[in-house]
Order: sequence, then C-alpha cells, then structure tokens
Amino acid sequence: MNMARPKSLRKHDVPPEQRLVRNEQTGCLEWSGCTTKKGYGMVSNGNRPVLVHRYFYEKWVGRIPKGLNVCHRCDNPSCVEPAHLFIGTNADNTADMVEKCRQARGERHGMAKLTLTEVAAVRSARAAGVTVREVAKQFEISIGTVSLIANGKIWNDTLTAS
Repeated sequence: MNMARPKSLRKHDVPPEQRLVRNEQTGCLEWSGCTTKKGYGMVSNGNRPVLVHRYFYEKWVGRIPKGLNVCHRCDNPSCVEPAHLFIGTNADNTADMVEKCRQARGERHGMAKLTLTEVAAVRSARAAGVTVREVAKQFEISIGTVSLIANGKIWNDTLTAS
C-alpha cells in the first residue's frame, strides 16, 4: 500500500511565492510557511534548507557575498521584502541590534541571575546600610556585583536607582 501524500498536498509543490503575505501596516512581505523557533522562514532549495530571506534576496536582488548576512531593517524575521533587507557582516547586524536596543538586557539576558525586583532589593538593602558581603550572600552574587548594582554601574538602564 502506497502511503505517500497525494501530489496536490505536498508542501514543495507550492511555489514559495505563494506563501508570502503582505502586512499592510508594516509593509513587510511575510513568509507564511514553516519557520524556525526564532521566526525565520525556511524553504527547501533542492535538498538543502535555506532561510527564506536569503532565498528571496538572492532571487530578487542578487548574489550574497560569501560570509555575509542578509539583515532585516524591519526586525521582522519572517519578512522577505527586498526594501527591508540589507547585506552586512556579523558586526553590522550586531551594531544594528544595539542601535535599536534589541539586545537582551536585564533579566531577559541569558546569564542574568537576578530579576528587576531583586536588583531593586539589592539597591534598597545597600541604601539601608546592609553590608555588601551580607547582600552578596543573600542574593548569591559576588561582592563586586553588589557594588556595581548599588553604584548604578550595571542594571542602570533597566531600573532607576532607588
């Protein structure tokens, strides 16, 4: 018994262009097919998976130089609108992210050990005269980290000093 999908239901039989939807509010041309966990569209180019923004950039704009990225001006990972895409290095992409304040900061950062509430508590404890050593022990962070938080050297852009 042949269990293959009927030809009309095979995903690869639908041209990638038919999986695009215009977002009238943003002007983005969005991929409606399968995506990665981070929202980037994927398409099969022969037997190899390709990110759709790279696929359509090459199709509509031109070759992507080796080692360079196709970056999004609109910050929409599913967008393939050529006017929203640009070629850049990893450094260019990172600079764009920092300029737009999209990098993980504060408790959203993968290495963060404290929440915003705990940072406020560290500052309050230090303002109340609790020693740096006691605060560090209570929150299981280093003495240096307590000092940096209390003096507004870190977490200062995510929480105003108490």
